[in-house]
Amino acid sequence: MKKSILITLLTILPLLAMAQFGQVRGTSDSNSNGNYGGDKDNRFTLGVHFTGDAYSYVAGFGAGLLLNIGKSTDLINVTVGAQYIENLAADPRPAEERSNVGLVDGGGQLVIPAAVKLLLIRTSQWNKVYIGCGGEVGFRMHESNILKDFYPEQHPMCKKSVAIVPMLGCRSGHVDFGIYCKLYIDKPYNNSLNGKNDLGKSDKRIGCHLSWFF
Repeated sequence: MKKSILITLLTILPLLAMAQFGQVRGTSDSNSNGNYGGDKDNRFTLGVHFTGDAYSYVAGFGAGLLLNIGKSTDLINVTVGAQYIENLAADPRPAEERSNVGLVDGGGQLVIPAAVKLLLIRTSQWNKVYIGCGGEVGFRMHESNILKDFYPEQHPMCKKSVAIVPMLGCRSGHVDFGIYCKLYIDKPYNNSLNGKNDLGKSDKRIGCHLSWFF
């Protein structure tokens, strides 16, 4: 049931941003009173997107592309995109076999994120603070050979993960920076067979993102 609701919400998010067209079509492009932050009045902008987050025994670092629907002067912005996330995990092997830094490849995912953001508070001529909520679906791309013996059927990662992602951030004409919490409906990792350094132990991640729109 939760998955169906999430998929439905992600489907209608772009419509929320597009609905603003009717409100601004009568506004002259020459009116620059609200056109701050170097925003070129483009309603569709493509940018590069970076994320970093962590939870028990694993940290993820991602990069990809993000499409933003809506201007920095609008009330509602919607983002959709795709990124690759590589994970670093705590090394579960005995101390004499463990890597020098105690970390190993934790596997990688292709992630499809989408979010709606309400740009509520103008903090300066250039910026607005927003609250937002979205979701993401992740697909297993590769797994760690070191970790596979510690997980069921030699698969530390699940084939698919699903998460709800509330966030808080700051948006200008070209830059979007925020913090977020991923609350997993379907976790990306199975539970460890021996219970040590169990990557499937937590159902959440906390992190930050940075996007630069062209």
